[in-house]
Amino acid sequence: MLDEIRGVLHETKIEAAALQLEVMDRIAMNDPPHTADVLSQLQRLHVTTAIDDFGTGSTSLSHLRSFSVSLLKIDRPLVTTLLSDRASHDVIEQLLSLGRNWKIEVAAQGIEKTAQCEALKELGCMFGQGYLFSAPIHADSVTQLLRDQVAPTVATSHGR
Repeated sequence: MLDEIRGVLHETKIEAAALQLEVMDRIAMNDPPHTADVLSQLQRLHVTTAIDDFGTGSTSLSHLRSFSVSLLKIDRPLVTTLLSDRASHDVIEQLLSLGRNWKIEVAAQGIEKTAQCEALKELGCMFGQGYLFSAPIHADSVTQLLRDQVAPTVATSHGR
């Protein structure tokens, strides 16, 4: 697998740091020593790595500590119940604290409401994804989506 990744990076001339590979929490735990080894090798290649769906799966903190990851993606069910369930709120708060202490970025998945986004910001979550921002789109449409989101801000600031 690593030889294939090296080959693709060489062939496409993509900087390794621009590539982010995600491993789902439950997949990572199928064979934690193997996962730790692969993630460590990817880190040596300077590929960004993430644990997806973290917080409701089976990854223990001791295993997480042994994984060389750049990003934890908080599982959607925690974000969905953030505003109504104190336990979800507390888990997210602790995951964000853990990320800060271990120097791992943390992103929230499944943000659908402005109130969820605001609560996450108050807790110190700087990254998120979900329908609040955009429905899933084809890669060819990303550039236009970003232009559309920036253009109104630019037009408003020039109009004053």
